[in-house]
Amino acid sequence: MLGYGPALFEIVSTTWEDLTGAPLRAEEPSRILPLSGETLTTVVGLTAGWEGAIAITGSMATVEKAAAELFGADQPSPDDLACVLATIGTKVAEDFKLMLPASCSLVPAKTTNAQGFRVAIPGFAEVLSEGFRSGTDCLLASVLQRLPSGPRPGPLPPRDRLSA
Repeated sequence: MLGYGPALFEIVSTTWEDLTGAPLRAEEPSRILPLSGETLTTVVGLTAGWEGAIAITGSMATVEKAAAELFGADQPSPDDLACVLATIGTKVAEDFKLMLPASCSLVPAKTTNAQGFRVAIPGFAEVLSEGFRSGTDCLLASVLQRLPSGPRPGPLPPRDRLSA
């Protein structure tokens, strides 16, 4: 995953700022991970040329603020919250996919409530994690790779596929 971290940071922070108007700053993931409380996670799969997923996890307060900003509602519905995070996750995955083999395609987002910032999906391992903070709001972006259980594509291609 060498070289993908800065790109992931740029993709997530730009997507978040475009949708919410709020800038994000880098935060060491270990400073976010112990955070307890209700979270919302969306996972967008990537398949074909590389088998993996992008997971975006936010504290419930963070996702509520984003939904309120986008929908202009003081009390966004649970569907609004899922929609906002799925939109962010899909946009991040679309942009991340540009660094992968051309044959890669997206698998639609799935969003779920959880406690804390640990993303555990059977058959996948986290290979990259970037933390983000905006005031008291926080997000975690993770790149997950399918674990081999037979012949599967190899690791991510070298990072030099990106153009400046």
